[in-house]
Amino acid sequence: MTTIAITVVGLTPLLCNRPTDVPVEGNPRQLAEARLYLDHDLRPVIPQINLLRCLLNAGRCLDRDPAELIHSLGIRESQLLIIADSGWTLDSRTVRDPASGVRRPCHRPRFDAWALRFHLELDDEMLATESAHRLIEFAGQRVGLGDFRPERNGPHGRFAIDRWDDVTLAATDRPTPALVSAR
Repeated sequence: MTTIAITVVGLTPLLCNRPTDVPVEGNPRQLAEARLYLDHDLRPVIPQINLLRCLLNAGRCLDRDPAELIHSLGIRESQLLIIADSGWTLDSRTVRDPASGVRRPCHRPRFDAWALRFHLELDDEMLATESAHRLIEFAGQRVGLGDFRPERNGPHGRFAIDRWDDVTLAATDRPTPALVSAR
């Protein structure tokens, strides 16, 4: 098992659009704020499943079996903090409601300059490190994250790998089960 510390940087703005069943009322900024995924400290995040789904969809395009990818890679963090020095700005535009076909205004948070850091757990017996690197590069260029991304015929949410560091612990440095349970 290999652990890789990865930083990806946004090439195009990231649009967030957390689904909600609760109707939100207020001004456009309040409506956009309700679309953010937030951690327990109220910082904006991307859920792990969103990045994992991005990688699986990229794998399909590269003729990789999704079941193979699920078993060969994982993301350690459950939420990925959106690193953005300037915070988010309001993105307001009209969108077509897929159910009714009616155009309506939509207010979403947009991160113009953003990055994510995460740890990829890779079973390198099933997926080579070079293949994982290629998968993430492809995912950033062709699939993307967030709303109105390349996978959905939009320009947003594209990213590139900025850092790729193997941080795998040596076998002697790994905690034993007894030590883990004692913590």
